[in-house]
Amino acid sequence: MDKKFFANVRKEAGIALSKVIGKVEEVGKISGLKLKINSLKSHVKSTKTEIGELVFSNRDKFEQFPEIATLIQKIDEQIVEIEDLKKEIEVLKESVPEEDIKE
Repeated sequence: MDKKFFANVRKEAGIALSKVIGKVEEVGKISGLKLKINSLKSHVKSTKTEIGELVFSNRDKFEQFPEIATLIQKIDEQIVEIEDLKKEIEVLKESVPEEDIKE
């Protein structure tokens, strides 16, 4: 009876181990595919950025398209806002005594 019990345990353990190994392989393959998908998405985003930079740097050729002209105007406004905020930071830095910054 002990031999049958241990043989059965071995058999069940082997089946369980084989299922675990199969699942690990599946998870590994899925992870690899997801990694490739994310890499491709990153390349697509990068290419879209390049297209946007090309359009923005050649804005005079694309302003005939109202959607692009609106987006270019929005970017221009945001650039101005960024510069204003940078100036505000400089004013704040100048108004705080340097010894207060070190503490």
